[in-house]
Amino acid sequence: MTTPNQPGTSAVTGSDTRSGSGIVDVVRAFYEPFRTGDTTVYGEILADDWIDIPLAPGQEQGPAGMAAQIAAFRRAMPDYDVTHEDLVVGGDRVAVRNTVSGTHQGAFMGHEPTGRRIEIRTMDIHCATTGSSSPGTSKTSPA
Repeated sequence: MTTPNQPGTSAVTGSDTRSGSGIVDVVRAFYEPFRTGDTTVYGEILADDWIDIPLAPGQEQGPAGMAAQIAAFRRAMPDYDVTHEDLVVGGDRVAVRNTVSGTHQGAFMGHEPTGRRIEIRTMDIHCATTGSSSPGTSKTSPA
């Protein structure tokens, strides 16, 4: 299934996305670079025309833009972590409620480091499709 690119849409791709476990595996893989800094998985799971809504200030669209954003997160918060509070699968969509946390040790989005621990709750919606260039959906917003 292909969902047209429109505001608030992006694609997470991978094999066996029709089964709940396949979709969940792909979505979990999307978050692993936040923890590790290794964004090579994005070449396997994100379509070339993947878009992220909303973009962080200065972030470019596509897998390379997401990889650059992960690097910026990890420079600012080397202990950056994501905890999935809920993952809900409905068809080709996965809703994920996350808690992200880290210690603000480097400049980030115009803010100098504070040395303080941060914790933010987010809600993301991903669309998992088969194929490496199929557009789908992903929305991120603070919960």
